[in-house]
Amino acid sequence: MEHIFKLHNDLDILHNRIINLDNRKYYQVILLVIANDTNDYYCEMIKNYWIPLINYVKKNHISIRIFLLFGKQPINIKIDLNDIIVKETGEGYIPQILQKTILALEHIYKTYEFKHLIRSNLSSFFRIDKLIQLSDNLANKDIFSGFRGYNPTHINGGGIWLSKDVLFYLLQNKTKLNYKIIDDVAISNLLFNKYYKNLINIRESFNDYSILNRYDCNIKKKYDFYHIRIKSINRFNDAKIMKLLFEYYYS
Repeated sequence: MEHIFKLHNDLDILHNRIINLDNRKYYQVILLVIANDTNDYYCEMIKNYWIPLINYVKKNHISIRIFLLFGKQPINIKIDLNDIIVKETGEGYIPQILQKTILALEHIYKTYEFKHLIRSNLSSFFRIDKLIQLSDNLANKDIFSGFRGYNPTHINGGGIWLSKDVLFYLLQNKTKLNYKIIDDVAISNLLFNKYYKNLINIRESFNDYSILNRYDCNIKKKYDFYHIRIKSINRFNDAKIMKLLFEYYYS
């Protein structure tokens, strides 16, 4: 009788796991954004662009889920707790960004179904329409791609594209990652030779800061990319640019 009871109990556990799998929410793209609230300009970027973008995606029922990833509970920015992931690694550069990235990726892998995941950062501006078009044209397997810039062997951390099978491989081999180096280099060192495909080596860096003073009707045509990196020596101006670009593209 004890064996029969155990068998029934095991079957119930398996059944509940299957139900949980079936109930996992599907998104075409999950956008995981490295964030922290330790600098005022980061908070401005979140207020000026990321929260409005999250609200835009929700309002228009777009199949994208955006998570801002923190290494400790944010206290300097007001944001919906459903839109953040907090992993208690502390905020810092090396090794904290890689640590909280892997912990968040494990949570996402177990919790959601998705076609593609993009690991990004606060100073990245995305054109949601073009992002979806790009995802539409990519396979749902064997995707590890993104902008390489001047380094031929690693993908820049502002836009690392992963399909779910490649994410599984990354998580299965997380102990092989080098936590003493930059996070995007560490991830590329593990995945590049096995999975990299030159599918998404496109991105534009923003350099028209004159729009801080006047409207420029050519901006939309000039920056006709899914991903615009906004990073200058004046990060507060970058935060202002993100707000202006949101108005250009989403108003």
